[in-house]
Amino acid sequence: MKNLKKTFAIVLTVAMLITLFMVPVVAEEMTAAEKLEAMSILVGAGDGVTDDYLAMPATKITAAILLLKLKAMIAAAEAWNGTENFHDVDDAQSLYAKTIMGYLFENPDVGFQGYQGKLDPNATISAQMYYKVLLTAAGYEQGVDFE
Repeated sequence: MKNLKKTFAIVLTVAMLITLFMVPVVAEEMTAAEKLEAMSILVGAGDGVTDDYLAMPATKITAAILLLKLKAMIAAAEAWNGTENFHDVDDAQSLYAKTIMGYLFENPDVGFQGYQGKLDPNATISAQMYYKVLLTAAGYEQGVDFE
C-alpha cells in the first residue's frame, strides 16, 4: 500500500511539473501567479488575479477549489446538485461556493470533512492545514504516515 501511495505521489508530481511546462514560451516572462492564471488554476475575484487578490489569505473554500482543480474533480463539483450540505452553508458568499461545499460534504474523501457538520468556508487556512489535506487526499494517513 505504501508503494502505491509513493507511486501515486510521484505520478502526481510529475504530472504537475509537465503541466507547468505546457504553458506557452511566453510564460518565461510571466510571474508565477500569471502562469497559474494561464492554466486556470487561479481565477481571482472580480478583476482576476490582481495584487490585491494575491495578498488575501487563502480561505478553506478557495483551498478546496484549488485541491479539486489539482485532482481534476472540479467539473464534478461544479455540476453537483444534491441536497445535503454543511450546516454553515449560508456563510458561503456565492452560489458557486455553496455548490462546492455540497460536493465536499457528500464526498468527504476529497479531504475537507469539516468539523461537527460545519466547514467554516471563510476561515483562513494555514499552509500546515493545506499540507494535511494534500497528504490525506494522496492517500496518506495522519498518525501513520505523517504527523
